[in-house]
Amino acid sequence: DTALVDIDVQLGQLMDRIAVDQLSALEREVLIEKRLISEKFAAGQPQRAAYISADLGISILINEDDHLKIQVMTPGLSVAQAFRTAAKVAKALKELGYEAKLDLAFDERMGYLTAQPTNLGTGLRASVVVHLPGLVYTRNIENISHSFPQLGLAVQPLYGGGEGAHLYKISNQLT
Repeated sequence: DTALVDIDVQLGQLMDRIAVDQLSALEREVLIEKRLISEKFAAGQPQRAAYISADLGISILINEDDHLKIQVMTPGLSVAQAFRTAAKVAKALKELGYEAKLDLAFDERMGYLTAQPTNLGTGLRASVVVHLPGLVYTRNIENISHSFPQLGLAVQPLYGGGEGAHLYKISNQLT
């Protein structure tokens, strides 16, 4: 991940480099709960690292399911702002010349090739977290969530399932 050493300078924003295999179990759990890293990423193989902004809005994950994952989180209904920030991070990475420094699998027809086939192409995924207690209590969440795949969307509870799950992540299925 030396290709990202100057990312904070390029972005004009302080980014902390975190070697996942050097974190305590509690530190990993905190990052998972803040949705900055995934449980899979927290498994902590030595080749995994994360760059996380001081405001916790940006995390760049190295060697999760993909070579590189840019994750931007914004409050409210600001998906467009999240996209602009992610595009800014991608531009900064390009200006650092990370693609020339890393051996990334790319195909002209299919785009970036990753370990996650659903991320072929651009790999762009937009997700929103919504609070749906009314649908859970009226037991309509399952009826509605079954129609999501027909719309090209995936829906999954953030924590557990059943009546205890009120927060759901909705994402596009195709990239």
